[in-house]
Amino acid sequence: MCVQSKQTSKRFPIRSVPGKRLIFAVLSCLLFLASFGSAQEPLKVEWMEGRLSVTAEETPLAQVLQEVARQTGLEARGLERLQEKVSVRFSSLSLREGLQKLLAYVNYVILEKKSFQGDAQPVLVLASGRRTTPSTGERGEKPEEDPVVEEDQGRRLAALYASVQQGDSEALQKALFDRDQVVQATAYELLAKQDPEKAVAVLLEATKSDQPGTRLQALQLLDQSGQAEARVALSALDSALGDEDVTVKGYAAQALVERGTPEAMVHLYRALHDPDPSFRMMVVEVVAGKEQGREMLQAALRDDNEAVRSMAAFWLERASAERR
Repeated sequence: MCVQSKQTSKRFPIRSVPGKRLIFAVLSCLLFLASFGSAQEPLKVEWMEGRLSVTAEETPLAQVLQEVARQTGLEARGLERLQEKVSVRFSSLSLREGLQKLLAYVNYVILEKKSFQGDAQPVLVLASGRRTTPSTGERGEKPEEDPVVEEDQGRRLAALYASVQQGDSEALQKALFDRDQVVQATAYELLAKQDPEKAVAVLLEATKSDQPGTRLQALQLLDQSGQAEARVALSALDSALGDEDVTVKGYAAQALVERGTPEAMVHLYRALHDPDPSFRMMVVEVVAGKEQGREMLQAALRDDNEAVRSMAAFWLERASAERR
């Protein structure tokens, strides 16, 4: 009996060890999966009862701000200027405090505009350039390297919103050609909300200005804003291909390639007949590497300028080698 008891006591722990190991392994696996799942969530934004919480791990700052704007009703301008990624974690901050955390090294200003219901809506405007010292976003505190950008831009933007409240469309039209692209785009959007046809008409007229800079600004706004109908924008870009200024012509060619539609490429063919061989070479470079530009490269092989023909041949040969 004693022997049987000893055998039983010996067999019991042998059976229990694998069971404990199995339970431990399962728990470890579940913990790993849980931690892995949380690691796979690089961005979490919560907006509850007027308090903002953000967790971001190596996430593009523009993406973080887009989500903050979506949840809070914030209107954000200039996000395309933000290229860097951020890792940040904070909870239960006011919107302004949260933005200060996110934008510590970015030039920005926070304005307020009245909604149609009369409520104050925050507007975040991102200026170009980064700070070397943390920013609070307040106009009174400016970096030594760039002491006027934020204050000057913020003042002009505030004036635009005041113009809307006063029904002053002339001030908005004038601001379409401001030296600051953020101010330009804001003025165009505000004017387009008041009178879309008027906004487009003003820009179309400006594309005929005797100042190349004005023509370029108008063309950029027509092309990038999305307010003008596609056919109107394409027509303006087509006309700009015949501009006497190479910068304006170059922008038009690049914009048509980026659109990439059959209609856009039909307009771009015109550039292959430009009297300036250097511009035709630039067009060849612009369409190189684009699938829809292959036919244009083949057409350029018949150009009467040897340099244009050589460049077209080079890019066609390179594209052929890459497909092998």
